[in-house]
Amino acid sequence: MWLSRLSFIKILPGSKEKERIQSMDLFRGFAVVTMMMVNYLGQFRCMPWAFKHHPWGLSFADTVAPYFLFAVGMGYRLGFLHTVKKGGIWRARRAALRRYLILIIIGIVIYGIDFDVRDPMDALRDLIQRDMWDALVDIGFAGILALPFMQLGTIALVGAAMGYCSFYQALYSYTGYGEWTMARSIDGGPLGPLSWVVPLLLGAVAFDWLKRDKPGRTATKSIMTGILLIGLGWWLSRFWGFSQKGMTASYAIISTGICFVVFASFHVYDWTREWKGARLTVILGGVGVMGLGWWLYVPWGAPPGEMTMSGSVISTGISCIVLTTFCLVANAAKIKVLDLVPFGKNPLLLYIFHFLLIFTVGEWVPKDSPVIVAIASFGALYVICYLVASTLARKNYYLRI
Repeated sequence: MWLSRLSFIKILPGSKEKERIQSMDLFRGFAVVTMMMVNYLGQFRCMPWAFKHHPWGLSFADTVAPYFLFAVGMGYRLGFLHTVKKGGIWRARRAALRRYLILIIIGIVIYGIDFDVRDPMDALRDLIQRDMWDALVDIGFAGILALPFMQLGTIALVGAAMGYCSFYQALYSYTGYGEWTMARSIDGGPLGPLSWVVPLLLGAVAFDWLKRDKPGRTATKSIMTGILLIGLGWWLSRFWGFSQKGMTASYAIISTGICFVVFASFHVYDWTREWKGARLTVILGGVGVMGLGWWLYVPWGAPPGEMTMSGSVISTGISCIVLTTFCLVANAAKIKVLDLVPFGKNPLLLYIFHFLLIFTVGEWVPKDSPVIVAIASFGALYVICYLVASTLARKNYYLRI
């Protein structure tokens, strides 16, 4: 019955469409496109470490999933408070619970049970222990964990995020759960949402700043918070290894810090888009951050095998460069296919669609192909997804749960 709530809606021109926040759509679109990039290109042996996930350390690929959670937290806060205003707190809670339970079901269906193994019971065990704990399921459970705090203020949201993260880290470090997760599961396994909820809850805080403060103040708060969290995450990595696979506290906090910095870049770009110099300023900022990371490479070493300051700074720089390059080229060259906004208007649909494309059509491209073939085939995947996204956006159709 709840799955009947999954449907397309058409927003009529001049109505709710005008209420959309451009910088949020840009950030969501960036999350979708970078997810497509690392999910597809990361399969090829020719791609560098930055496009692949690692059990320990920080790469560009490891920064992508938190973007989704951060963007979900912003939209969650917006929708939840709107529903509270219309129908009260309990109506908002029921709607949110239903939405995230449906998302969990969709995730389980999409990630599926691998019946190629010799025993279906083994396949079911693998699903419960490992395969289902990917983006959609983690978002669903994180959304449920965030539900009791979504109507509260900044202090409560931050406190809940740190509380969940500390509880998970204690279980990971002192109960044997960490060893089990690193050996048998992914993304923190069944308890991983206790850590994934951090970027979601702090994304709600960023939304409050976006709605309440002036643009310059929002950007300043986001950048300063991002720098603070990146520093805190790096410091925590001295005690607990940095790992997306294990969803350690250092990873949850530093990746959320990167989310704040990247969102601030989008917000500044959107806020100042009438000033052409802002485009160059933002992209040069990304290049500068990247350069700082390479400078730090000398004393702290390379990122793949362990958490280093250079890894976190380089990954932040890569993110800033990727996002601003898309914006710069799309505007300067008038290349509509590089517009991220259509992706941000239907993120769930585009995530599912690209996932199915990768594991059907994408399987035709050998994983030992050269770089040019990998990039060209990703370009084809991107164009197909863009055509779907832009068609739906042009007709004002949106997938709603």
